[in-house]
Amino acid sequence: MDNKRTTWFGILVAILLVVSLLGAFGCSKASSATSAAPASATSAAPAPSASAAPAASASSEAEVLKIGLVCNFSWTLGIDMIHSTRVLAALDNAAGGWDVGGKKYQVQFIEYDTNNNQNTETAAVNKLVFEDKVKFILFDNNLADACLPITEANKVIALEETPTPPCLMPTNHYSFEAAMINCQYAALPAYYAQKWPQYKTLIAALPDNQVGHAVESMIVNNFKLYGVTA
Repeated sequence: MDNKRTTWFGILVAILLVVSLLGAFGCSKASSATSAAPASATSAAPAPSASAAPAASASSEAEVLKIGLVCNFSWTLGIDMIHSTRVLAALDNAAGGWDVGGKKYQVQFIEYDTNNNQNTETAAVNKLVFEDKVKFILFDNNLADACLPITEANKVIALEETPTPPCLMPTNHYSFEAAMINCQYAALPAYYAQKWPQYKTLIAALPDNQVGHAVESMIVNNFKLYGVTA
């Protein structure tokens, strides 16, 4: 499965999880105000096409479900995540919003760019929790772990794309892995060992970041099972 399909699938699962948990959290009345970005974060996401704009006119009685979106706008998958959520929100809002227990909610994503920087992401999460008053935040898969103490302490649902150890700790009650778990790192070593049993050494080039280090550990340990040094 390619990265774009994985990202779309993860976003769909995340939104379904938000709907299932919605009844336990309050939502704000519809407002036309636009939240300003914190000093170390920006909400200027890549401009979508007119048909992908998430805004939809709601009646004065409609309620708005605010969902934080924190990701790296300069990353290909981050851009895909932004546009995907905007399209989904636009489609849902145009159809009347989410019906939860017979009550309608318009969906509003509040977006912040992490710039792939931990301090910037933490500032964005603080603003989402304490100023924007969101109860749900979608994260991409790089820097969310350091923000979990903030979301946990304030009972904000944190939906991560990657199943990192902190996200899955049983002591974290509001953190969830919302995308599929990729099995390629288990399947590839088996295929490699069966196809080329004569080769016992593998060289892998990975980025020097959290994801790269996690993948390195999986590659080394999985290939070791088949007698291959990576």
